[in-house]
Amino acid sequence: MDADEVRLLLESLRSVLTGEMVLDGVPLTIEASFGIALYPEHGDDVEELLRHADAAMYQGKRGTADIVVYTGERTTHPTQWLVVQAELRHALERDELVLFYQPKVRLADGSICGVEALVRWQHPERGLLPPSEFLPAAEQSGLIEPLTAWVLRRALADQAAWTSVGRDWTVSVNVSARNLEAALDKVADGTYDGVLSAMTDTVDREKKADFVDYFSAGTSIIVQRGNPRTVADLSDLCGNVVAIEKGTIQAELLHRSQSNCAGRPMKINEYSTNADALLQLRTGRAVAVLNDFPPASYLATDSRTSNYYQLASATQYETGLIGIPFAKNNSQLRDAVKGALDRVISAGAYADLLQRWGLSSGAVKAASINGAAQD
Repeated sequence: MDADEVRLLLESLRSVLTGEMVLDGVPLTIEASFGIALYPEHGDDVEELLRHADAAMYQGKRGTADIVVYTGERTTHPTQWLVVQAELRHALERDELVLFYQPKVRLADGSICGVEALVRWQHPERGLLPPSEFLPAAEQSGLIEPLTAWVLRRALADQAAWTSVGRDWTVSVNVSARNLEAALDKVADGTYDGVLSAMTDTVDREKKADFVDYFSAGTSIIVQRGNPRTVADLSDLCGNVVAIEKGTIQAELLHRSQSNCAGRPMKINEYSTNADALLQLRTGRAVAVLNDFPPASYLATDSRTSNYYQLASATQYETGLIGIPFAKNNSQLRDAVKGALDRVISAGAYADLLQRWGLSSGAVKAASINGAAQD
């Protein structure tokens, strides 16, 4: 197919996607942008073609055309990042950011099951800016943390307002990997009392925080359904592209495993979110993704994702404890959470929950504090 034929096909698809939907009695119009990259003019392999198609799509989002053919031109930003960062600091002070809410539709019945918060910048001179114009600059500086905090505060306030008038919508907020990487440091410096997140407990991490451990699990390899590359263990990843969320225990495991590849190193592509890594796998740009066993098992068994993903094998690598980190100077909160978890375990609710999700193998007999140091 040539570019014109692809454009006609996408025009037909766009007419379907951009139909009007009604959210709580309010008619909404959905917009879509498409990027086109052609073989072999714009690339020799799938990874390169998809990268160029992405670049064309974002060019369309910034311009007036909905369907853009990749031209090979380098994407340039209208403003230098340092200037953007300086202006963004003032934007946070002057409350120039705004949130838009994108409905999340349940495919089974077409109902609205929640909304996703999307941040925009109402720039006083350049108008309404999409995140591609300022989030990269924020991620390169410390601004991503106050920006994310602003988004969370506004989204929660909006949800509370909706709930008060009977609108029971869940709200999803995207956060940067920079936010997650800094979470443990924020516990260590006293900014946070704790982080309600499942983190692998390690001796190094226990130097920064106290962990209340409630589960035992390792890392699993996720592959496409059908396992087309017949991946069975880490050695099968040698010489292949592997996608991973940066800053994770799994990323460290992959880099250590390179020494076993005997001249056929893995190409490890690291992404800001696990969702981005999974997209690489689903679209064939990577042969595998590594996750903690619980979310990996969920992806392989849940009806919404099991058509796309499966576990390469039952093997879990570097099994260890997973827990909730708390500030070392807040033993009262730490002990209260441990006590609550022990009551849930002794009552049987813990075992029932794990069995329901097929995770009984990771059960612990009792919650523990700083279990990594005790092993």
